[in-house]
Amino acid sequence: MHSLEPRYRSDPRPTPEQAFDTCEQDYYVVHHAVVLNPQLHSILALVRTLYRTPSSLQIAHLLDIHWETVLESLMPVFQLLDPPAPPEHYYSDILLSDRMRKVLVNPCYSATYVHLPRWHAFIAVWCLNRSDIRHDARDILYASDFWAQHVCKARASQELWDALRRSRLPCRLGSHAVLPWIITWLERVDTEDTRELIMLYRTTHRRTTGAIAAGRRIEIMGGSMSIQF
Repeated sequence: MHSLEPRYRSDPRPTPEQAFDTCEQDYYVVHHAVVLNPQLHSILALVRTLYRTPSSLQIAHLLDIHWETVLESLMPVFQLLDPPAPPEHYYSDILLSDRMRKVLVNPCYSATYVHLPRWHAFIAVWCLNRSDIRHDARDILYASDFWAQHVCKARASQELWDALRRSRLPCRLGSHAVLPWIITWLERVDTEDTRELIMLYRTTHRRTTGAIAAGRRIEIMGGSMSIQF
């Protein structure tokens, strides 16, 4: 009588125990590298938090360090990048493997855990402080495209309120569509600082809405790069 069991019973998928062991090993590698070089945690946290895959140069701009420092910092953990190889030059994209992401998002691994609201706040302030951003096209485009998303997921702080108050970015025409998101987020926080900003952004949103409807000329960037429609 023929057996009904499959001829080959090997399963390529790891067992839960094997997967746990792999994650523990990955954590040890990253933890050891972070202990030797605490700046590595900031680099990995930014790569994890940014909405668009960053280059070594963009991470260097965010942290105000040299791009070669970024490459050197990643060397001990390059096997947990995707692909598992160190970036070749300053415009090389930095991608995290799923194994690395599991290490960074696990709150049980306190030494390597990435607290996303903190890093969203860090990036939001960087985007809003446009005068502090070196004039790399990738930086400028990223700040314009994603500042609002980072603000809406940021940890509330005085530094963020000050950056919002100083920055012209929220009041530009290109930010018209996202101002309602910012207003809703500020209303949830509800402090004296946020009430002031809410009034400013509501007024700005009404003014730009009316101007767009009337077809009036509106400045969308300041200084030497002013463009009007």
